[in-house]
Amino acid sequence: MDKHLTMKFRAVPQDPTKQTILIEWPNVKEKIDNLCVVICTEESGDAIFMFVSLPSAGDSLDIPLHIDLSSKPFKVYVYGMQGTHCHYLFSVCASAVKNLVTNKTECKESNWRLHMETHNIEHMSFTSTKINKDQFRLLVYHQQVSDFLMLTPVSTDTPVPKVLHDVLVVIKQPADKPLNEMFIKGTASTSSMKLALDTLSPGKVAVRMYVLEKVHLEPGVWIYKKTLSSEEKAVTWPSQTAGAAAAPPAPLRLPDMTKRDLMLLMQKANSFVARDKQMYVLIHLYRNKPPSYFNNILHKCRGIMEKYRKDFNGDPASCINGTIDGLFFSASLDRQTQRPPNFSYFGAQRLHIPVQLILHENTNMYFADFYCHNTCHYVTVVVTEAWSHTDYFCRNKLLILNPYDNPFIVKRYNHFLQKYIVYVTLSVLVEVFYTEDINVLLLMNMYPSNVFFTQVTTRGKGESLLYGIPKNKNCKICSLT
Repeated sequence: MDKHLTMKFRAVPQDPTKQTILIEWPNVKEKIDNLCVVICTEESGDAIFMFVSLPSAGDSLDIPLHIDLSSKPFKVYVYGMQGTHCHYLFSVCASAVKNLVTNKTECKESNWRLHMETHNIEHMSFTSTKINKDQFRLLVYHQQVSDFLMLTPVSTDTPVPKVLHDVLVVIKQPADKPLNEMFIKGTASTSSMKLALDTLSPGKVAVRMYVLEKVHLEPGVWIYKKTLSSEEKAVTWPSQTAGAAAAPPAPLRLPDMTKRDLMLLMQKANSFVARDKQMYVLIHLYRNKPPSYFNNILHKCRGIMEKYRKDFNGDPASCINGTIDGLFFSASLDRQTQRPPNFSYFGAQRLHIPVQLILHENTNMYFADFYCHNTCHYVTVVVTEAWSHTDYFCRNKLLILNPYDNPFIVKRYNHFLQKYIVYVTLSVLVEVFYTEDINVLLLMNMYPSNVFFTQVTTRGKGESLLYGIPKNKNCKICSLT
């Protein structure tokens, strides 16, 4: 990969004159696959955050900044980042900073060069600039049940949004740590940001949160305007078992299967499903859980069903194990009744959501897994919001499905009803892993007759296992070995 990126932009939104910044990192040994570019004005503290996925964006960008930089000194910070075991967590390994100014009266083009070197946290952090005015306090607490650290904004003089959307969390570790500054780019649909404790090793860190407003999207490029920033908070990052009984260790995570192997797995699934090509109308996706799970959502979480980390159920080499967050729904139907079965292995309460609310025009579908435990075979389909970070992760790692032509779950236009109907195969049990939070109360108010709960009979333990169940590796139908 070339170690440079050319970025063109208008310093004044209505001015046709474009400025050019050439970002280079020829001497950086680490592989940089993502950039974070922060442009902030010295006077007002207004700031633009740009995240670039280099494999998807290419080496030249022409971008709208949505900020007026005319005749004002401004600063450009550039951070070269490496991905980690979590798709939303990045370690900063290189950086550069430059003080710049444009001259609006002469309308001249400017060409600047930023040369990134090994990151120095003491001289390169933008967290000490005027970008941090309009601060809110940050409440940090440890949720022991799920081993998460919760970051919650607390209002001071500036109102904090009741619902956060896109946020950037900057974590600074002591300089002697090998990864001394980490960026966490995430989405929080509630008033808190949830970070898994296995994100960092235990110890003292400094944490700051930025609330962002999305202003532009294109392949491999996300541009945000900063709306608020928190104070810097000193935190002792707890261990994964702090204050609670130690959980059994997670299964060993195998190296991700290649796309070639995943293609072979999907071909096996296609062949298995091809025995019976008939598909059946699917009206609702459904999710089975104990009543206490839904009671907690409705009465303590303002109706928001939060996504969680994908467990190790299925193929142990699946790239989504322990890496992406989402919510599992079932699309399986009983062959005799062509309705959801009247029993569940995961809980006595069932939430029904119209399938069109999950599989809509702004979502993408990906084939992720084909496996069995004993007799029944499953296909896992990941559904992402288009342009989201999880969508880009899946685009690079999984196999995208045509929503109108695939053998598992498909949309077909009904000319009589003048709308799309969703159909599902019954040759396998289709699981949908939706990678966004869902506001259950909102949907129940908007669609009172179509979003609802029912009671079902439980079988087995009536709840899911902590880490899921690995696939039957001896099955000749779904095993690659």
